Amino acid sequence: MPIQETFSFQFANHLSSRLNRDKDRQAVNWMSKLVDNVHHCQRAGVTYGLGSWKYTVLRTSYSDEADTLWPMAIDRLKLWVTRYFVHYNRLIDGKPDPSADEDIASRFVLNVLDDANTVAEIKALNLPDDLSRASQEHFRSLSRISTHGRKGFSATLSAVRWDNPRFYDFLVIDEGAFRSLAALPAETPPLDIVPREERLTRIALYSDAYVWLVDSQAVNSFVSFEHVQASSATADWANRCHNGWLKLEPMRLDNAWFERLARSQDEHWVFERYEREQGSGDWWFEPS
Repeated sequence: MPIQETFSFQFANHLSSRLNRDKDRQAVNWMSKLVDNVHHCQRAGVTYGLGSWKYTVLRTSYSDEADTLWPMAIDRLKLWVTRYFVHYNRLIDGKPDPSADEDIASRFVLNVLDDANTVAEIKALNLPDDLSRASQEHFRSLSRISTHGRKGFSATLSAVRWDNPRFYDFLVIDEGAFRSLAALPAETPPLDIVPREERLTRIALYSDAYVWLVDSQAVNSFVSFEHVQASSATADWANRCHNGWLKLEPMRLDNAWFERLARSQDEHWVFERYEREQGSGDWWFEPS
């Protein structure tokens, strides 16, 4: 049964406050937002990704090593998101019922674009192995490629983009991201509720993993950092008005998707970022 058709039964279980007592409240809230999104998409005649929190994925490295690591990287990313990261907030809060988290996990979808035409277009861009050295035009081109690669929706893009992250944001995996994802362990930690100290020791298993999160609207709106600084009233706003691409820890994939879902289409910059080491230029997604 398609996942968009399972809401009526499954979500009813999440609405009862008595049944919710032992569930992850964040996951319950996200399920509510997904239901609203399904209704909006159905009214607009949109079928693409319906009922899922779906990301389009591009790869930018086609070395022999990347070809070998590609399937492993994607499999490990899916494994860790669905088997551990979506449960993390519940484990922090000590909630024993995983059903809402499992619902969220079942709706995680990656639309990997690796057909011959997409590969040829990306290779023609002559991108650097490390995308931190890529240009604004490089990312505008990747945004165009990701848009053309989305299939299965019948309405025009302008009619469906409202509160729909599937048409704004996409993921890119470069050489470094390949290696970081493939290095994730083949088994995730158990989902038992453990003391904070023990949970924190597990961070070393995945702390180096990342993908690139690309906000296509911000990429196409950005002019220059000088322009942002000149037009920004505060430093906080300058940090938000960035060039549109930043590194994202896989454990934050759900945060980014549902953060977009709650925002207005008129906001050209949604995501905040932080610099891991001051002056390094290594910018990462900052949950709001």
